Formats: sequence, C-alpha cells, structure tokens
Amino acid sequence: MDIHEEGLWTASSYSEGKTTWEAFSRYLETPHLFLLDIPPNLFCIIPKKAFASDDLDAARQLLEQKIPAANGKQELVRTPT
Repeated sequence: MDIHEEGLWTASSYSEGKTTWEAFSRYLETPHLFLLDIPPNLFCIIPKKAFASDDLDAARQLLEQKIPAANGKQELVRTPT
C-alpha cells in the first residue's frame, strides 16, 4: 500500500487499485490503526505498524490535509492500553 498526494494505491499479486481522496468522507485514528471511511458502510483499515515512525507522521499529515477527521477530532476511538 502506498499513500500519495492523489490517494491510496494498493497492490497484490492478484489485483491493484487506486482510490482518490474524494472517496473518503472522514478518517478515524486509534492507537493502532487509521480507519478511512468510504460511505456508506466500508472502511479501509491501515495498521500503524506498517509505517516507520517518520513515515507514520508523514501519513498522518497527509490524512489531515486530504480527509476530514471524524467530528473534527483526530482521535475518536480510544482503547485501554
């Protein structure tokens, strides 16, 4: 998976896909995941462990620029640690 200025690119040995930022209505950030909402009932799940620490910060900044955060908050879902 690659995150670009234009959107989210995915690829496997069987398929590949490109989703532009306009497809996502909002995103949620949990301690371990980014959840990108594709209305009405789909989420793209991106585990944070897939990123190096510098890449995680860059991905977060890009999400902030391209997709509204849920309820104006970056962290909506909190789980106990």
